[in-house]
Amino acid sequence: MTNLALFQYQKNEPYLKAVAMRYTRDIVDAEDLLQDTVFKIFSKFHQFTPDTNFKSWAHTIMRNIFINKYRAKKKRPTLNVDNQGFFESLAISLNDGVRRLTEDEIMLSIQRLQPKSQEVLQYILKGYRYDEIADELVLPLGTIKSRIYFARKELKTELEKQNKIYQR
Repeated sequence: MTNLALFQYQKNEPYLKAVAMRYTRDIVDAEDLLQDTVFKIFSKFHQFTPDTNFKSWAHTIMRNIFINKYRAKKKRPTLNVDNQGFFESLAISLNDGVRRLTEDEIMLSIQRLQPKSQEVLQYILKGYRYDEIADELVLPLGTIKSRIYFARKELKTELEKQNKIYQR
């Protein structure tokens, strides 16, 4: 049965690649979608009815995987923070008008934080997503979110102590 699955997949691979590219419009995402589809094809091939259209069956699997990922992504949007946006978000208002913190001021304040706080903020500044930080540090995603929350809170407190931002 596995040889038949492999034969059918190889025969339809160009079509499936084209469909994946059409769905995702991105090479890397298309490769991920194709890989997920291939895994599902081989793991569920026992459910395939012989003498039916393999191409349609595989296309349906791919479409369902794509839709499920799209829905999951829509439910949990990722926040992509670039360095400039992060620093600009720390804009402050003083008596003498609007002032923006410099990157050096923020970096000095980060160095005064606890090591755990420094570590997660460094990853954020490098552009890592929460799930990537969790993978790098081999920690649960919830722990990373918590550390980032407390690190930002600690950074805000540190900047307030230095009178770098307006205290409410």
